[in-house]
Formats: sequence, structure tokens, C-alpha cells
Amino acid sequence: MEDARFVKIPILPAETLLEGGGEFPLPRLVPVAQSFVGKRVTALEETLVTEFQRLKGLETLGPGASVAIAVGSRGITDIARVVKALVEWLKERNFKPFIVPAMGSHGGPTAKGQTEILEDYGISETTLGIPVRSSLEVIQLGSTVGGVPVWFDWAAASADGVIVVNRVKPHTDFSGEIESGLTKMLAIGLGKHRGASTIHSFGFGNLGRNIVEVARVIRSRVNVIGGIAILEDAYKETARVEVVPGHSLEEREKELLAEARLMMPGLPVNDIDFLLVQYVGKDISGAGFDPNITGRRKIWNVSDFEHPNVSVMGVLDLSPGTHGNAAGVSIADIASRRVVEKMDFGATYASLVTATLPQHAHVPMLCGTDREVVIVGTKISRYEDPTRVRLCWIRDTSHIDRLWVSESLVAEVLQREGVEILGAAREFPFLADGSLLWCEPGEKRLHL
Repeated sequence: MEDARFVKIPILPAETLLEGGGEFPLPRLVPVAQSFVGKRVTALEETLVTEFQRLKGLETLGPGASVAIAVGSRGITDIARVVKALVEWLKERNFKPFIVPAMGSHGGPTAKGQTEILEDYGISETTLGIPVRSSLEVIQLGSTVGGVPVWFDWAAASADGVIVVNRVKPHTDFSGEIESGLTKMLAIGLGKHRGASTIHSFGFGNLGRNIVEVARVIRSRVNVIGGIAILEDAYKETARVEVVPGHSLEEREKELLAEARLMMPGLPVNDIDFLLVQYVGKDISGAGFDPNITGRRKIWNVSDFEHPNVSVMGVLDLSPGTHGNAAGVSIADIASRRVVEKMDFGATYASLVTATLPQHAHVPMLCGTDREVVIVGTKISRYEDPTRVRLCWIRDTSHIDRLWVSESLVAEVLQREGVEILGAAREFPFLADGSLLWCEPGEKRLHL
């Protein structure tokens, strides 16, 4: 922008920040694998066809009726396959489906930005052969008993029926009987930017209750045929797909959330001096880093999780799928320079104004290179003997079945069931310029 104002942030070499400067000893890394209970659906399309038979609400619609398919959550492994199967099933029965982005304020928030996010999932007019009706225009359907205005996407409201497709999982910012899933997609996703902003403006302490109450109003005004609930296991594989009829959506989602919670993975230790995370991003978690994994929420008046206890947290890069949205980056204490260089401040700030979480846009302490992030993080977390720091290095909070731990943690992690050591200890694999690319434990190739 022509009127943009820029602030220069000095980034000092890590050595100048240490007493005496010079070399700084770092712990060595040991590759570790964690085994979780996997429940992957082996015949996804066949399972979906069987489940689609439960969309009984479609029987009241005549041939040629329009059906809005609401899609929007990021990072769902099989989302494109699920949506494509649903589209084909509806077309075979002479319905006219179309896609509506249901992602609140994500994507800018602009209609074009939300369309582009769906395209990255493999969901587009080209891949599906149906319209994608992306707009931030909403209509008011009424208000909740608590006085919260209920906003809803105009295109979805004009359809003869609505089907929402989403993953059911624990939410990053609040706890309740219903968290992230079909109900939240109705209330916040299809509320678009205005609806999402309105619900968040009533505070995080009321978020869970307001999402449920807003969704109740929507179901009373709109023909919500049902939802396609997706549950993923600890490996992010699809463990269950289930059609939930609109009339039983609220009660069934409570049960599905309890099941999803049991499949959540975790780090192999509870007390960590330094957690080093390769990637942060909205495609990984709504909070950038999933607090169910890190233990950190950084939300005023909302408690962090009891475990794990992470003293210092560093991040090295933005995920490619986050499109520059660095919402949640401040949950880390230290970041590499390239995290800020890749930030789309407009997208980041738009998300956090909507979420009323300005603290999640705070810039962490910046280091010029990845190597300096590791040095500073190690120094801050345990100066007495840096080589003994209790350190974990993970790809991101969605992939923790393979990770690196410092030698000082080996004996402890081996006490956990399902943990395996994959090789000998090694030095941090820094490149000549100080970069640290993710190296999958147990494999020789680098994941770029």
C-alpha cells in the first residue's frame, strides 16, 4: 500500500546476546517414533455412500432442488474426497449442489481469498463441476435467547437445503461438550466475517454456549439437512465418517467429540525445557499451534492446559498452507526471521480482530537464523548445562508421531508405551547459512 508504514526491527546476532560471545554448546538429538492407535477407514468412498443414505431430509425436496455444501476447515486430510463423493451422490439423484466457503473471517477476509483456500484443498468449480458461491454477504436470521445476533451466509440461506462438512475435534480456545465441528461451522463458518466477529465479541468465556445457541436459531430458520462429521486419529488419518441428521446434530456431536478426544495424540514427556516447532500455520491448527499438544493457549482469562509444561517455545517457519496467516505465532517465545518475512499482516490481523485475540499477533523475540533460535532458546531454558536441556523438536503440532528429543530425555521417553528410538544421537543438521530444514526421524531425505 502507498500509505503503509514500516517499522525496522533490529535483529542482533545471537552471539552478541550471550555472556562472552563465541561458541555455544547445544544438546545432541535422538530420533524417536511414537506409536498411536490408528483407525483409518480403509474403504472411504464405499463407507460414504452407505452413510449418505442417512440424509433423510433430502426426501422432502423435489428433483432439481438446490443443496448448499458448506466447507471450510483447514488441514482435514480427506476433505476433497469426502466433498467430491457427496457432490457426485447428490448429482446422481438430480439435486443441484453448490459449494459455500464456511470459514468465518479466514481468507483475508475476502470472497476471492476464501475461494483460493478451497482451491488449495482441491475443491473448486473445475474439480467438482459445480458452482462455488463465495461471498461475505450475510442475512440476519434473528437473535439468540441471550441476545446474540445470528448472521448467516446469503447463498446458503437461499438454498433448498444445507449440508455442512467438517472435522469434529477439541477446540483450541475453549472447552465444552461441543467444540470444533458441525455446530461451530453453522454458527461461525457460515456466519462469515460478520457472524464470526459478532460471536467472538461476546467473549471467550461465552463462546461455547453462544455457538450452540446460534446454531439452534439457524436450524430453526434454515433447512439444515445434516452434517458429514469427520474424525481423525493421531496420525491425521480419517478414522470415521458419519452422517449426522440435522435434528440430532447437537446431541450426536457431543458423543463424537468425546470419541475424538480419546484419539488425540500427545508429546512423550510432560515437562519440556525447550519445544522447537518447525512450522506454525492456520492449516495446522486454528491457533497456529494446537494447544492440546503444546499446553499453551495464551488467551486472557482462559487457562492453559495442565500438561505439557513447556518453559520455552521456538518456531522456525510458516507452513506453506497458511498463506502467510501467522495468527497464533506469539504463542511461541522465539522465532526465526523468516517467520516474520513470510507473514501476511493483513490476513493475520483480520483473523485476530475477528477472534478478539490481538495478543496472538504479538511478534516473538526474533533471531536472524534457525541456528540462533536454537542457541537463544537453549540458553534461556537451561543455562547451567545447555547440553542437558530437555528439548523436543517437532515438525508441527499435527505431526508428532515422529520427533527429535535431546539425549537427556531418552531414558524418560522410553518409559512411555509405544515409543521407539530410531537411531543414534547426532548434532543439529544446520546448513551453512544457519537454516534448519525438517529432517524426518528415521528417513534420510529432507522434507522441504
